Amino acid sequence: MLAAARICASLDIFNQLASDAKPKNATQLAEASGAEPRLLERFLKHLVNGNIVDEAGPGLFKANAVTRLYATPGATGVVVHMYEGTGMVLPGANEALRKTGYRMPADDSTSLFRLATGLDTDYFTWLNRPGNEASRDAFQKTMGFTAYGTKWFETLPLDEVLGGKNEVAPDAPLIVDVGGGYGQEMVAFHKAHPDRSGRLILQDLGPTIQRVDVAAISPVEATVHDFFAPQPVKGAKAYFLKRVLHDWDKGKCVAILRNLKEAMIPGYSKILVNDFVISDVGADWFSTGIDIMMMIALSAQERKEQEWREMVSEAGLKVHKVWSTEDADGKLIEIVAV
Repeated sequence: MLAAARICASLDIFNQLASDAKPKNATQLAEASGAEPRLLERFLKHLVNGNIVDEAGPGLFKANAVTRLYATPGATGVVVHMYEGTGMVLPGANEALRKTGYRMPADDSTSLFRLATGLDTDYFTWLNRPGNEASRDAFQKTMGFTAYGTKWFETLPLDEVLGGKNEVAPDAPLIVDVGGGYGQEMVAFHKAHPDRSGRLILQDLGPTIQRVDVAAISPVEATVHDFFAPQPVKGAKAYFLKRVLHDWDKGKCVAILRNLKEAMIPGYSKILVNDFVISDVGADWFSTGIDIMMMIALSAQERKEQEWREMVSEAGLKVHKVWSTEDADGKLIEIVAV
C-alpha cells in the first residue's frame, strides 16, 4: 500500500483527483506524467482497497477525504518519509534484529538503520548529507502534518498553559520552537493567536533553516541551533518540542531536556512536548504504527505516560500535566522545573 501511495504521489495523482469532484480514468490521470495508464490503474485499484481513493465505476476513480488529505504537502511528506526512511530498512530488518538476539535497539550502535542498510552513519546524519535534499525536505514537511482534529492551541485553555495574552513583554520570548523544521507550527500559532504578546522563535539545524522562507513565516524568527548544545534563548515562557523526542533514545532525550532546563526560569518557564503518549490499553493504530517506524529508522520510540514521567524526572524536571487534545500529533505534556 505504501509503495502504491509513494508512486502515485510522485505522479501527482492525489492532487489531480482532489482538484475537483469529477471522476477520472487512468488515461486522464497519466497524461501529465506520461505514465502507462494500465500501470497506473493497477496501483489505483490497490489504493481503493485501502480507502485512499474511491472507485466511481469501471476504470473511474475519484477523491475521498483521505485522497484530499494525501494531496497536502504534509501528508505527501509523510508518505515519502515513511517509504524512503523505513523502506530502506525493512528488507534487512529481520536479519538485523536476529544479529542482536531480537533486542530492542537501544542506541545508534544497534540501530536497525545502520545494521540493515550497511551505512556507516545514523539516519539524521545521512538525511543531512548532500544529495539527500529531497528526503530531508519530505521529513521536514511531516512536521506540518495533522491527519485529523485540531491543534493543541486551538482547543486547550491557553491562559492556563501560557499565561495571559499580555503576560510576556513584546520583546521577550513567548515560545521557542526547538527543532521546529520550517516553522509551520509557529506560523499556525500566530495565525490563530495574533494578539498574543511575545516573540516566536524557530530553531533548527543550518541545512533546514537555509530552506526556510523567512519572509513567509514572519514574525516568527528563524535561527540556527543544535538542541544538543546549550540553549541560547534564556527565560522563554515555553520551550516547545513537537515530535522531536520520539526521534531519540532515552539518553539523548534526557540531554535535550537538560539543555532546556538550564535556560528555564523556575516557576515561570515550562517545556511543552506535543507528542504521542501510548495508551496502556487500547492504543490506537496510528501511534503504534509510528512507534514501529521510530524503532526501525531511529532506534527510538513512542512512550507510555509512565515512561515519559521517568525520563523527564531523570532530566531533573517534572511532568506537571498531560493535556488531552483533539490533535493527531498526540497529547501536550507540560513540564516544569523542580
